[in-house]
Amino acid sequence: MMLARPAGHDPHRDDCREGRQKGPATPGEQAVSTWGAGVFMVLVGLSMPVIAGPGEGGMPWGVLAVHVALITVLSNIGKMFPVFVYRGEATLKERLVVSVAMFPRGEVGAGVLVLSLGYGVNQSMVAVGVVSLALNLALTGVFILVVKKLLR
Repeated sequence: MMLARPAGHDPHRDDCREGRQKGPATPGEQAVSTWGAGVFMVLVGLSMPVIAGPGEGGMPWGVLAVHVALITVLSNIGKMFPVFVYRGEATLKERLVVSVAMFPRGEVGAGVLVLSLGYGVNQSMVAVGVVSLALNLALTGVFILVVKKLLR
């Protein structure tokens, strides 16, 4: 995914400014970090199973879509746990921001899905998980907009 930098911002120079969060310090460290993350994501994507359609022993596309929608909503509701706790430490809006920011997290889920295939979990159930994971990752931009709006 490519994102445009806001005008006047350069992550390499911004790290050196006072009060900015530190990341990898040198351009070499930043390159290694970027390449490492990219390779990791490609390898995770390549390890995902093929999604079988109705004629190939999989569930019908409409049924798959309903299951994906339900699993996606339920998994994101589960990530709303911080909204109900830490009432003394953060405002409702801050807790909601943390919850929504967790929605697109997928690297752990991808690993669990790959492992589940090795343990013989039904291919259709894994397909629902894979498509739900992909949907949440695809909606990352929407989640970012929601977080930005909540932070204003």
